[in-house]
Amino acid sequence: SRVVFGSVPGPRVRVGVCAMLAMARFARRGLTRSFSSGSTVGFIGLGSMGSNMAANLQKKGHSLIVYDAFPTAPGFKMLEELGAKRAGSLAEVAESADTILTMVTACDHVREVYASADGIFANAKGSKLIMDCSTIKPSTSLEMIGAASKAGHTFVDTPVGGGVPAASAGTLTFMVGAGEESEEWKRVKPFLDCMGANIVPCGAPGKGGAAKLCNNLILGISMVGVSEGYRLAAELGVDMHLFDTVVNGSSGRCWSSDTYNPVPELKDRYPNAPASREYSPPSFMLELMLKDLKFAIETGESVGHTMPLLKEATALYQEAHDKGHHKKCFSSIYHFGQH
Repeated sequence: SRVVFGSVPGPRVRVGVCAMLAMARFARRGLTRSFSSGSTVGFIGLGSMGSNMAANLQKKGHSLIVYDAFPTAPGFKMLEELGAKRAGSLAEVAESADTILTMVTACDHVREVYASADGIFANAKGSKLIMDCSTIKPSTSLEMIGAASKAGHTFVDTPVGGGVPAASAGTLTFMVGAGEESEEWKRVKPFLDCMGANIVPCGAPGKGGAAKLCNNLILGISMVGVSEGYRLAAELGVDMHLFDTVVNGSSGRCWSSDTYNPVPELKDRYPNAPASREYSPPSFMLELMLKDLKFAIETGESVGHTMPLLKEATALYQEAHDKGHHKKCFSSIYHFGQH
């Protein structure tokens, strides 16, 4: 069988550890699909996250055929140097592999990739295993799961957490819309193991996306809280390094303070945080955080859930976005998120 993640296999492709483990698992369970030295994975969406995820699949034994809507996407160069094949269209990906992964930015992008006239469903040859790693609304995931099923494919929501550093290191967290005993879980986990260190079965279709959206809700709000706390401490004359020691040695500690700290003056402590380079890429852009928070508001309203802190945080990110800071890291809310 062939797997599509963004590039075509070469004539001699060495089976990597992940592929070998997956082959052994499938053989033990009597599954008909198997990996071979010629298997190909299709990967669609080569931004900072997707390109690094695809690279880890390629490095660990899969041959990739890769595609991005932007021909100049920087991920192409890195992946082609690793041996991946560049696809010229979604149709080429659909025709080349049995397994396809996507990492795109919006609900409409997911629909375009899969359900458009030029997309995967319309051009697929045979049944596909699909993993969508995008952060989208759970309702859109369920919509795509249903459409895929009608077309004879298996679609699993598998959004990720951990950011670009974890994508590069292969230590991402995956939130999988499947139960631990399900066939879907058994099929997707060998691929996700190649890219992540924490693969979490979230119970049922659509629940992976739900968990991811709620996680980003917490992240967006916590970054605002960290920013306001550090700003107030600075205005009160507290030394930033001393205050940082207090926060990360006590109850205020969180990922936004101890890993992705938004204070530029602390770049000696957090040299890999976007704040150390004026909030420039690679980072989780403010416009993407704003998109996720709006999705969370819409999703909450659909079940009658009111979230005042979420709405206030969203307003702050919207204001920073409208001031022209949308391409900066979302942690730039430290500077730009003041009314």
